[in-house]
Amino acid sequence: MARYEIFNVGQGDCIFIRPCKECDFNNELMIIDLGEGNKDITSNIKSSDRVHIFLTHHDIDHTGGFRYFIGDKFKQIKEITLPLYQNEITLIARTLLGIKGVRSAKVAAGLVKDLEDIISNQMYLKNIVEREFEGPEVTFAYQGKYFCNHIQCLNPPLQYSGIDWLGAMEEHDIEELLSDLFDYDTARALKVYFVMAKSSGQQRFRNSNDYIRRYDSQIIESIYIHENKQLEDDYNGENISEYAKANYVMRFIQSNLLLIKEISNNSNKKNITKIYDNFIKTTHDACMVLRFDYDNRPMLASGDATKGVFRRLIDEKQVISAYYFKMPHHGSNKNINKKILQEINPKVAIISHNNRFFGKAKDSHPNIEVIEMLQKENIKIVVTNDVIKNNVPIVNKKDNLDDKMIKVID
Repeated sequence: MARYEIFNVGQGDCIFIRPCKECDFNNELMIIDLGEGNKDITSNIKSSDRVHIFLTHHDIDHTGGFRYFIGDKFKQIKEITLPLYQNEITLIARTLLGIKGVRSAKVAAGLVKDLEDIISNQMYLKNIVEREFEGPEVTFAYQGKYFCNHIQCLNPPLQYSGIDWLGAMEEHDIEELLSDLFDYDTARALKVYFVMAKSSGQQRFRNSNDYIRRYDSQIIESIYIHENKQLEDDYNGENISEYAKANYVMRFIQSNLLLIKEISNNSNKKNITKIYDNFIKTTHDACMVLRFDYDNRPMLASGDATKGVFRRLIDEKQVISAYYFKMPHHGSNKNINKKILQEINPKVAIISHNNRFFGKAKDSHPNIEVIEMLQKENIKIVVTNDVIKNNVPIVNKKDNLDDKMIKVID
């Protein structure tokens, strides 16, 4: 029998999965996210465990626990899986820091810090996985990738639909756009990046090293994590081109063009907040979503996936039903609704949280609407901490179900 261990890491996510004997990974410990780093989850790793870590996305409350993987614990990591487009999202963060005047604008201080933290986290992870000759394998997950018969990735998609911005732009158009919006170093690095992508077209590269290192750009190379696992079938024969990845970055710039222009001309709190919200939505849209199917009780691990992710999967008639559902974004009402919940149709909803307020929100996560929706659908709620509203517990941690497959660990 498989076992799901849900760790109380405060306002963060961390799940240990110990597969059943029939699984190809039955001799491994799989970990989905690592919490924000306030709890040493490595103390629960056995000396015999071979560890496979899945990081659903950038946010520190999902990656911060890496700091505890040192010495022998680090050597136990066999593989680290990241969501496809994580490198490109980090590049978008670096691009936003290059908007003219943004670093000097007092109103943008919070944005600058948050983006720098995201980049620092990526560089820290890059240093970890590249610092040793025999370090862990690094792979990227995308919709349609099966790790085995029991484990499937549902998000992000292999390619995003939409306008082919690079194909529609000449080299001088790219140069003019970038020089108008960004500082010299950022504009120069991006120009080379986009022009190289255009020249490559739909050419496939076995490894992103083969593409990124074809030009000298410390801005980009310093944040790119390279896949080092030798795959028998590169992206199952559907290898995404570096052109498509570069177009993904240009897509963000073009989608936020007016906002970026406003910020470069005159930053204010409204446009700074808006660009950051749009960036966070982009990271959550590309969040890794995994479905584990053990003992006829599948679990859907959704990270911080947005409603848009679930709507796309429903429209594509993907199988998202699950017995256990790890609720996205700590039970935020911005990430789930009744229709999505009914499509998943879980018996048990898992909420990892610590009653945290986000921004100017008047209700903490998990939101009261989500709790009431779960209760109305008669879904058992498992929480890592009591859910407190108006100083009164409305869902008690002690009421977690008695289930041999699932356990909440403090």
